[in-house]
Amino acid sequence: MQIAGAALGYACDCANRPVIAIGSLAGKIKLCVILIAIVAFFLFVRLISVQILTNLFLVADGLNKIEIAKKLSSKFDIIAHTVGNSNFPGCAVWQTSVYFGGRNCLSVEAFVKVDYWNGKIEKVVGYQSGTLVEFNSIKNGGAGSISSYKLTESELVRLANSDFDFNKIGVNINSDYLDGFDEFADRETRRQRRWQCGMIKK
Repeated sequence: MQIAGAALGYACDCANRPVIAIGSLAGKIKLCVILIAIVAFFLFVRLISVQILTNLFLVADGLNKIEIAKKLSSKFDIIAHTVGNSNFPGCAVWQTSVYFGGRNCLSVEAFVKVDYWNGKIEKVVGYQSGTLVEFNSIKNGGAGSISSYKLTESELVRLANSDFDFNKIGVNINSDYLDGFDEFADRETRRQRRWQCGMIKK
């Protein structure tokens, strides 16, 4: 009986050993996966933080070098600045959008050369263009029907020099408040901020 008991105990011990080894290996794999996930998370956060800081530097530098963007910033209450890709090699598109008058949006674009490494706008390399949009309705929180007007560079220059008096370029601005416009404008500027550089809201 003693021999049988010892044999049974040895058999049970042998049977249990592989289970312990497998469990230990699974635990190590799980730990490695968790550590990799944590490292990946912190690297992602660091990358996003660097991108945000670079974008903020680009906005600040661009406002010193793109005159009309600087004037728009000093004139209007809600303004979004973005830097995006262009179809021209080595160039990016700077866009400034302002929402004003209860139903209007003015967007101005310029081709710029960007030093992303140092977070700087090197220079403006293309002509500026602009689009004036009047929203005629807001539906389900988004833009409904609109009326738009393209502005040439010379019109933008005259507009900026006149402290954005649209009558100087022969455009009458409808300032009748459109229900839901403020909420719509806030959502649009936040959406633009998520895509690229940032928003300055006074």
